[in-house]
Amino acid sequence: LSITHLPPLYEEYKKWHKQSYSTDSHSDLTVEQKKKMQVNNQQNLVLAAKNIAESSFGIEHIFRELGQVFEAHQFGTVSQRYVLESSLDYKYITSFTMIAAKLLIGGHAFEIVDGDVNHIATEWVSCVLESLAYCIGLEKKIFVISILGTQSTGKSTLLNTMFGARFPVSSGRCTRGIFMQLIPIEEELQNRLKYDYLVILDTEGLRAPELSINSSYRRDNELATIAVGLGDVTIINMSGEGHSEVQDILQIIVFALIRMKESYSKPRCVFVHQNVPDAHAHTNLIIARSHLIETLDKTTECAAIQEKKDSFYRRFSDVIDFHPEEEVFYFPGLFEGQPPHNKISTGYSERASMLRQYLLECFSNSSDKQFQTVKKWSRKLQSLWKAVLEENFVFSFRNALEVTSRFELDHRISSWHSNYIKSLNSWKSNSLNELFNADVGILEETWKRLTEELQQEKLTPSIEIASQNKLMEHYFANHVNVEIFSQWKANTELYFTNKRETHLSKMEKEYLMMYELQKINKQVGDKFAKYRKDIVQKVHLLFNELKKEGESLKDESLRDRKFKSIWDEWKSQIEVENTELEDIPNHLQKALLESQIIKFMNVFSIRAALIQNTDCFVAIGKRDFHQLWDSYTQGQSIKQIAYFVLNDNFRRIR
Repeated sequence: LSITHLPPLYEEYKKWHKQSYSTDSHSDLTVEQKKKMQVNNQQNLVLAAKNIAESSFGIEHIFRELGQVFEAHQFGTVSQRYVLESSLDYKYITSFTMIAAKLLIGGHAFEIVDGDVNHIATEWVSCVLESLAYCIGLEKKIFVISILGTQSTGKSTLLNTMFGARFPVSSGRCTRGIFMQLIPIEEELQNRLKYDYLVILDTEGLRAPELSINSSYRRDNELATIAVGLGDVTIINMSGEGHSEVQDILQIIVFALIRMKESYSKPRCVFVHQNVPDAHAHTNLIIARSHLIETLDKTTECAAIQEKKDSFYRRFSDVIDFHPEEEVFYFPGLFEGQPPHNKISTGYSERASMLRQYLLECFSNSSDKQFQTVKKWSRKLQSLWKAVLEENFVFSFRNALEVTSRFELDHRISSWHSNYIKSLNSWKSNSLNELFNADVGILEETWKRLTEELQQEKLTPSIEIASQNKLMEHYFANHVNVEIFSQWKANTELYFTNKRETHLSKMEKEYLMMYELQKINKQVGDKFAKYRKDIVQKVHLLFNELKKEGESLKDESLRDRKFKSIWDEWKSQIEVENTELEDIPNHLQKALLESQIIKFMNVFSIRAALIQNTDCFVAIGKRDFHQLWDSYTQGQSIKQIAYFVLNDNFRRIR
């Protein structure tokens, strides 16, 4: 299928690529037309690349589909699984893992990490490994070697040369994700080496130009961390004498392994430099190696301090076991001569043989090393993948400098935010106090003035806020690592702009609530004064009437009887609002939800809602209202505030 479909797709890609970068054709078009054509060509180029990726087909795609069917069965509902288990397809689905395990034993590569979506189907992979354990023996020990490096540095070629593996080899992204292959150890070597099988992990090349930079960082860092975490030994494969291409990734791996909560056995790494023909390279490049180790030691120290684990990790070798004098290998080029008459370099083969011998026997003299069984390694894979998924921070950065810079910026943002909110809260507190203490005659005027000031603040920041913005601008413009910090400047400014708008909108709502509250308090106060005046007048009239009639004021029954008749007559004259019963909890709930910013505003808002429904509240009674409240609210702290206000209002009503 791929052989039939891919050649025309490659021709189409070449066509759009040529048109995208051609400068000679279409000279008669205007600048605007050329720009439009360029955009169209780029879109077609991206589409052609996508079609090539989707048309590539291999055995790993079949295994992915088998894994999807298997996991769908494993995670189906009880009824779905019952129907499936009663069908003829059930025995075929349960045999998928055994088929994959037997192919692994036969020498086929098995996909651990899906390279298209950068994901591990943990249920499928763990069940395949469990079937593998039953096939080779539950107590059989394995030794895991993984490889790591940038794209097209010869990782798969090196593994194929050393162990006779059959990983695909070509230019570009020939490997996607992580693949494993199982190699048995001869019986006469098992006792000396202390393990029975060799597992080699071939990983996708890092920093692939086909991927965008932003997505590549997280993808590469996750893949590298998984490769190092799963391997007993990891080969760090580099092209040439320098370390810069993997130095950034190694720093992120150190950060990730220190931050992860799970404790893993310390991995080990070996450095391999490809295409270095100088026989004395190991001696001549000692300064470069020392500089690399010094950089990684500083990264380890920084990460440990950041995670408060500096008592455990001080050097790079505390996280990843590495001996620079013994575990750095320099390889000449793979081919000798010029094509088409070039041949495989004998120096490359000799170096590959030396490296293989070292890797196989690097733990043979160690009494502390405990090799894992397949099932134990499977559990390690699951816990490592879970830890990688939970790490949402460090994998997004290019290197340790970016990580520490982001930590520094977050600390500074926290300080700015604290000062920013403190300034706004001070202004808000003064304004609310002014509204609270305003006389009735100037209450509306005060509220309008404060609201206008708030609207003006939205358009033109105050002196304090403007000063804060200038301080932020100066920080980004004059930082030592201005190139790194500049990428976060726009998001930081947008963060504070959104925070400011949200806070000012809440302040405007609180101003309105305080204004309405004061109006209600004025109305209630006027009513209380009027009622007090009326009842006092009626009591005076009753007193004078009894005094004129010569009735004895000491006769309690007569006094109570007379007062009751006056009280009932006066109470019937009071207008009662016909507020619906269900309006009360709605008012309360709305008041609570809108006023959780300041605790005293909670009390005032609930009080205001209750006062508006006072007559209905009295009519239904305290106990019924509490039961009604229970059905409308959740959260003990808010409930306690509400009960306090209810009791307080009962005292006022009585």
